[in-house]
Amino acid sequence: LNKLPDERRKPVRAELIRLLRMAPEQRPARLANEDFAHRYSPEEQQILKDLSTTLPEDYPLAGR
Repeated sequence: LNKLPDERRKPVRAELIRLLRMAPEQRPARLANEDFAHRYSPEEQQILKDLSTTLPEDYPLAGR
């Protein structure tokens, strides 16, 4: 996430927060959503999939 260009880091981070606020069983539907696929590059999608499934629930993330 930190290696993304500045202009992409903010929207990807906002999506990550959105995913982390969802119940874990709701995330696959969001990750498979057509809007999600169009909004984020394949690299960004992978970052979001990885982080939203591996970060512990108590991970300190501002805005969460």
